[in-house]
Amino acid sequence: AGSLGANVIASSVAVNGVYTNAVQDAAITNAKLAATGLDLGKFSVGTLAANLVASGSLGANVIASSVAVDGVYTNAIQALAVTDAKINDVAGGKITGAGSIVADRIAAGSLGANVIASSVAVNGIYTNTIQDSAVTDVKIAGMSSSKLSGALPAISGASLTSLTAANIAAGSLGANVIASSVAVNGVYTNAVQD
Repeated sequence: AGSLGANVIASSVAVNGVYTNAVQDAAITNAKLAATGLDLGKFSVGTLAANLVASGSLGANVIASSVAVDGVYTNAIQALAVTDAKINDVAGGKITGAGSIVADRIAAGSLGANVIASSVAVNGIYTNTIQDSAVTDVKIAGMSSSKLSGALPAISGASLTSLTAANIAAGSLGANVIASSVAVNGVYTNAVQD
């Protein structure tokens, strides 16, 4: 004993006698591994647990997550899984479908001047949708005479033109109206006999 040099390994294990297939499964424990110098490229995908990676040890371009890169996409998200609180901003062009945005989600003053903000659809009111007697006189600002038909309104006949005697029904003139075959301005000084 003691006759071999310090660099001589005295063992019953031959040189190069330890190799991958010679080591039993689970024979090498954590205590046997050096703290540094391990080649992480030798680890299979998914064999290095997240709790073994020290905080801040990953590079800036490494995503540390249990979600794979590109693992989240439209069809991978469950319906109604994304709540309002998770949405920061959505481009208007991404919103589609009738009734996609309810009125209380539109901020006051955010609609353009030519947008009608109402619960009534544009062109949603037309003749057949208005109930009889629903439009009162106070709601009518003005009306073209060409829109009027039927009997003369009880306002004024001052704007009537081209009215001939044939247009006046017998007995329709009041008692104080003189009806005659004498034309207007047909009686004048020289038309009266001496």
